[in-house]
Order: sequence, then structure tokens, then C-alpha cells
Amino acid sequence: MTITRRIVCVLAAMALCGAGTGCEMTPMAASPAGQPASADLPPVPDRLRAFYTELRAEGPFEVLADLEHPAQVQIFRFEGPGRAQLTVGRSRLETGAGALEARFDGPESLLLVDDRQASEWALPRNWSRFELFMTSIYSPAAALVSLQIQSGTDAPAVWESTPLPLRSGWNLLRIDLADVARQVELADVRQIRLAVQADRWPQTLHLDDLMLADNTAVVYGSPAGEPGSLYVRKQGRRYQVGAVGRFELVFGRGLLAGWYDLASDPDRTIDLLGGGAGGLALTALGDDGSPQGGIGLDSWRDLGPDVQTRLEMVEANRLAVTIRGTIRFGDPIGDGPDDEAAGPSPHTAAAAAQSQPAASGAEHIYTYTIRRDGRMFVDIRADIGAGDARPGAVGLTVVGLTTVLEKKAVDPVDRDLLSPKAAASAPAD
Repeated sequence: MTITRRIVCVLAAMALCGAGTGCEMTPMAASPAGQPASADLPPVPDRLRAFYTELRAEGPFEVLADLEHPAQVQIFRFEGPGRAQLTVGRSRLETGAGALEARFDGPESLLLVDDRQASEWALPRNWSRFELFMTSIYSPAAALVSLQIQSGTDAPAVWESTPLPLRSGWNLLRIDLADVARQVELADVRQIRLAVQADRWPQTLHLDDLMLADNTAVVYGSPAGEPGSLYVRKQGRRYQVGAVGRFELVFGRGLLAGWYDLASDPDRTIDLLGGGAGGLALTALGDDGSPQGGIGLDSWRDLGPDVQTRLEMVEANRLAVTIRGTIRFGDPIGDGPDDEAAGPSPHTAAAAAQSQPAASGAEHIYTYTIRRDGRMFVDIRADIGAGDARPGAVGLTVVGLTTVLEKKAVDPVDRDLLSPKAAASAPAD
């Protein structure tokens, strides 16, 4: 079953409110020797930038390991049963001949990436000037992996991903470091951990091209433009939509994720959402009317454990910007640049095998239209499941806001959004 909600809300505080290109290779530890160039391939930065679109922005990127040098294998080791070794049997051929073959022998197997036992290669510790952590992973069949990033030594701080689904073939994982920064100190990263969830062992994955990237790019207008003019900036896996000197909204993981009042807080020190996803969100309710296991996204786990998100800018002009967020439970939603686990890159998608689809494959689609005067229109379309996965009821919650939404008269330009033909419409409080 699919339900549709069209909601017109006014962000009251908004309406009242009147930044070289470069690549670095992973620094060597004790040895001063650099990575040798391959006689058969273009220079490392050129071939990486040609293949990965995230590296084509003006910001720098840094290679943690492209697996083209034997010394790089020193930063990979297993905790628990397993084996990591350099191989040329399978790799991202567009970027080089080498890859890491990692064999996980049991559920307790963890692939560690650090330089505690390395003498010729080091894991960079300062990630603070980058927006993305990226790596390519080959899986022979559909699988789930989870990733941890740690900072500090005595009492390590840990960020852990939700389970990340892999398709059969090459997958490109893109982790937004703004999410990681909520849990760890990006200026002191010490270790990466990768685990596999499986029913049969051993499981063998191939890893290639571990990188950090600053993909920041202005895609519409300018944050330094005329007061009140709209702009859109892509950063990590987020979109930032703002009106110069008035407000800025941040969208991440398919939802509204940040809100800043630029008139009183031009340095963006106070997130009016309190540092997490917020705004309007559908919530699955039980038969007694209480949320099922959480609010918003957390309440829909019965639709499937594999959750993927995508963001895209649908339209931008001087009057309004439209951002669409797609949240999919179950099988992957495609190979676009904003999937949490994007599957095969667009360069190889045509030849890639598809994974087994999940039982539901349900989608929640949030379409946000942000007007330059501070009003935001939200269109929500959602598959709410069937059978055991179907909730007793569905609620609409306002999550995380530390300010107040006020009812406002509707501009005639927007009256079509409130027409009787809509499945449901109402101004939000």
C-alpha cells in the first residue's frame, strides 16, 4: 500500500531572518621512499580522478591505499581468523592492477586498517579537511558489511555504520564524514574496522582504492551572493540549501538533517535541529498507537534491515529549490553517487550482476521545496508494507526541532499544492 502526504510548513525563524585541487598519497612511516609509478598506467591522481566522480571537485583528496605498492598491505591485518594479502587476481582495472584479498573465516573476523605493525606505510590520522571516506569493495554475492572508524588511543571513540548492503560485483562505499564527526575526532583517526555478516564461512572480499575526498561544490547560486538569494552546495553526501544571510538547511540520508539561522548565527554554531535528522517524518505505529521501536526512520525496521538513502537536487531557480530524498528498505536503489552503498559504479553497472532483491523493497520519498522567503513544502510518498511488515497505523511526527512551526497563509502561487485533489493536505503546526 502507498500513502501520500503533502504538508506545507513555515519555518518561522527563517521567514523572520533577514570558500585548489590536489591529491596526496598516504605518507610513509619510517621509510622515506614514495610509491613507484607504474609504467603501464597514467599517474595515480589522474586515473583515480578519471574514474571516481567525487574526486573531480576543486577540493583535495588523499589516497590511504590504492594497493599498487606491496608496502601498503602492512596496514591491513585481521583480528580473529582471517587472512589479508595483495592480489592482482581481481581489482578495479580502471585504477590499477592490485587489490587486497580479505578472507573472513568466521563471524568474529574483523579486518583492521591501522599502522601499529607497519614500518613502511602509515594511516593518516588527520581527516578533518575531508568530507568523504571512500572505498571499492568486490563481493562475489550479495552481502552485508559494517564499518567502524576509531579515534584516540586510551579510550577510543568509535563511530559504527548501519549494515551496508553489497551487491554481487564491485561496490563503492561513500561514508559522509560529517556523520562520523559526531562520534569521533577526525583530527586523530587511528583505526578502521570492517566486519561481514554472513550465514556461511569463509567469506572473501576484495578491497581497492581507500581514499579521503573533499567533494564540496556549489551547484546553484553562491553562498556569497546577494542577500536573500538562493544557493545549493553539495558536500559529502549532503545538500545545503540556503538564502544568503537568512537561513541554511542541510539534507542528509534522505531527510532534513540541519537548520541554521544565518541572520543571528552566520558562523553556523547552533543547529536548530540539535545535531540530528529532524523535521517531518512518517512513523510506524503499533495497534496501541505507540511508535514501533523508535521515531521516524527507526520505526520502519520491519520493512527490511537493509536501509539505503539517496539525495538529489530536482530543480533550482531564483524562487525555490527542490530536493528529493529517497529511503529504501531492502534491495539497493541503484548506482547513483549518493547511495550509502552505491553498488557498481556507473562505469561498470551495465556488466554487473544484480543481488537478490529483498522481500519488501519499500520506498519512502520525501520531496522538499524550499522557497527563498523561508517556507518549505514537504511531499511524502511511502510504501508502508504488507502482511507482518504492515504497521497498525501511521503517524506524522515533527522530530528534533528546537524552534516553533507556525501556521501561515498560503501564497496564491502555492495554492495548487493544497488542492482537494491531493491525497491529504494540511499546514503543519
